[in-house]
Amino acid sequence: GSSSTVVDKALARKLRLSTSPMKISVFGNAVAGEEAVLSGFQLGPVQLAKLRVVVLDLSSLQEVLSVRIDAVVGIDVLSRASFIVDYEGRKLIWGPLEAFADPVYFDPHFPYPTVLLQIGARTLRVYVDTGTKELAVFENRTGRIPGTLVVGEETHPTIQGHVVVKTVEFQELSLGTIHWARRECY
Repeated sequence: GSSSTVVDKALARKLRLSTSPMKISVFGNAVAGEEAVLSGFQLGPVQLAKLRVVVLDLSSLQEVLSVRIDAVVGIDVLSRASFIVDYEGRKLIWGPLEAFADPVYFDPHFPYPTVLLQIGARTLRVYVDTGTKELAVFENRTGRIPGTLVVGEETHPTIQGHVVVKTVEFQELSLGTIHWARRECY
């Protein structure tokens, strides 16, 4: 997942996009990149005359996933229409959403969707992202959360290269009206 839409450097060259240098944050680390403006963009019902994008070399993702990756669609695009990510069906479902029994409302004071998550006695403001089907908490941002049990560790690809991802078990999580006595997260 990404807050901004990212276009692969090779595609940007092919499209002859005019770029300018910029720094972006990937997992809390500054990465040199470029920015450009796409004239015309469509994904499902979202149609934009212009879209500011980040331009990065996505070849590390392509190597790991064994498929060409031309772009990573960010929440800057995805937030413009209602959709559900069906991870099991491997598709996006666009359109009005049915009412859920336990909705969690975004904080209206922030430009991107953030919600409050209670883990034990700690309250965290978390960014809602579609990059993983499970809750992901960044230890470098939250610090160690008391009562956390590490139950696994794997290496995963990112735009910046590889990152070690720990699977942890949290005790007493609450998100809106939803409560878990224990839950495994990343």
